[in-house]
Amino acid sequence: MHAKLPTLCYVLLIVLFYYIEEGIQYPATIRLLENAICHQHYARAGDTNLPVDETLCKIGVVQDRLAFIRGWYSFWTTLPVLLLGTFFGDLADKFGRRRVLSLAVFGMICGLAWVFVTCNFWDSLPLELAWLTALCRCVGGGPFVAIALYMTMASDLSTDENRSQILYVVSAFKFGVEIIAPQLASVLLRHSLWLPYLICGISLFMIFPCIAMMPETLPLKQASDAAFPSNFTESNTNPFSYMRFFTNKAVALGLVVDFLLQFRYNTLQILIPFISVRFSWAIEKAAKLLSIIPGVSLILFVALTFLTDMLRRRWSLRPARFNVLVLRAIIFALAAGVLLIAVSASIGAFVFALVIFAIGFNTRAPVLAYISGHIDPVHDTARLYTLISILDAFVHMAGSPLIEILWARGLDIGGDWLALPFIISGLFYLAALILAVLLPYPPTTDPSMVRNASREHSPLLATTGEEEED
Repeated sequence: MHAKLPTLCYVLLIVLFYYIEEGIQYPATIRLLENAICHQHYARAGDTNLPVDETLCKIGVVQDRLAFIRGWYSFWTTLPVLLLGTFFGDLADKFGRRRVLSLAVFGMICGLAWVFVTCNFWDSLPLELAWLTALCRCVGGGPFVAIALYMTMASDLSTDENRSQILYVVSAFKFGVEIIAPQLASVLLRHSLWLPYLICGISLFMIFPCIAMMPETLPLKQASDAAFPSNFTESNTNPFSYMRFFTNKAVALGLVVDFLLQFRYNTLQILIPFISVRFSWAIEKAAKLLSIIPGVSLILFVALTFLTDMLRRRWSLRPARFNVLVLRAIIFALAAGVLLIAVSASIGAFVFALVIFAIGFNTRAPVLAYISGHIDPVHDTARLYTLISILDAFVHMAGSPLIEILWARGLDIGGDWLALPFIISGLFYLAALILAVLLPYPPTTDPSMVRNASREHSPLLATTGEEEED
């Protein structure tokens, strides 16, 4: 028997456990790799006074190698979603979101275990073996597919009128989790390097009961078959069919904007090393500052959720139109924030810049809400979100080595050039801002889309009376 919980609650529980893992795993992995590299360096130098204190790991040779390992780690672990993302997207649209999400989570658990083993046996294993985590990501597609799927589930439960609000709610809940996770990571890292990874594994494992208990959100096949010819869905199984999204001007422009904005995660990738080196902070202390980003984002998105509803009720302003205006404003904040980070000379100035950066950091919800308003939700939602995850993965795969190379170059030059990665990132966000100004407003109606049939089976925040057996 399934628990009588609203379907969206299960999606939020998945978000909870996923981002607890992500928030702890991110600084923990940096520290694990740094610790292993640092011990290898001093062991080769003949230093037998082990373990090595973290303060001795901030030297250039250790940080350069850390940048090299992390950059190519991101490259290889992102490759599976580029090769298999469309395959898993089609599976999610044919056989359901839950099964594919289960595969992705299992692959992530295997990847966690492999990274820990590689770093724990630093004295006998080359750290480049951590790159083999990419093989684990071939099972389910990894984090990019997992994110695409839980956002797809949220979109499945929405309508044209409330899609922006629902994606805002999911994003706001995510930010709340991200406020807590770095603080928890900081506490755990003070005690040991293995404990954070244990908590990460448990958190990911807790997603399985949520998936097992929740109803499938995939729109009813009978409704889609009644509204569209059968050969329409068959043509979408070809990976090249994803290119048809670019024939719609609004969708294509939105995808390019999202592509450029994805570099913000590459910027985030070096925030902890930047704080640690520039202000001589330990990694566990620097990780605490990351809570600023979800904290500001949470306040912003809660405010936007209520503001959107108020404008719709009182002044009949369409949420889709307001969403475009919001998107442009937060992209401006993103560009301004990263450039302020580049010129910050003190920790106070850095925190102020980070707050501005945080206002514009989470552009995903407004971008998805905009693009989703221009597609057929019955057949294209999972495929579109998979395409976005593939584009994101491509940026991450290419951008991670690039940002680490820029960071290593900045370390070599020293001084103000430590901010070189932030300056380059700012150029991408300025380009995204220019394109966002050109985004057309969504149409008032789209009679070619049949939307209601696929929504009737799972109304938002309504409990389901159906039992589902795997």
